[in-house]
Amino acid sequence: LITGGKILHNEKENLEEKKGNKVSVACTSLVIATVLSFTVLGALALVPRVKYKLNKDGTYEINDVQNKYELFRYDIPKIHNGKPVTKIAKSAFSNCENLKYVTIPDSMTSIGAGAFYNCVSLESIVVPNSVIECGQNAFLKTSIKEATVPAICTPGFPTLETLEKITLTTGELIGNSNFYNCINLKEVNLPDTLL
Repeated sequence: LITGGKILHNEKENLEEKKGNKVSVACTSLVIATVLSFTVLGALALVPRVKYKLNKDGTYEINDVQNKYELFRYDIPKIHNGKPVTKIAKSAFSNCENLKYVTIPDSMTSIGAGAFYNCVSLESIVVPNSVIECGQNAFLKTSIKEATVPAICTPGFPTLETLEKITLTTGELIGNSNFYNCINLKEVNLPDTLL
């Protein structure tokens, strides 16, 4: 009976140990799954997402960026979903404080007011001659030192203290006070098209 009791007792201990192991494995799996879930969700949450809006004329415009702090470089495509990208909406890239590089394609025709406002890491910009509209303060509070833009974009640079060199590629007129308080501007290259 003692032997039998011992065997039963050992079996009970083994059973409890197995149950404990199963619970331990289950808990470990749950913890791993939870950590993985948070890691994946966290990673997804930090991915910058540039949002496009389809216009009535069948072209796209960029109208917002989600997770702005994670955007370091962006090459704007000429084509999105088979249609041309022609506009950057008002304030679309504003407050993308880590955006250092951006390329603008020659499909672009319009850059909205404050489009790159407070992109404090942006140090240079090239705007193609295809752009025929550029809003006020499009590049205000950036760190742009060198810019190559059509004259239509000059309202985008008032009080930009970091600007050292600007090349205007085309255009007939430059508005009043467009480079007001650009205190470090050393070189301005003007096109032959100016009146």
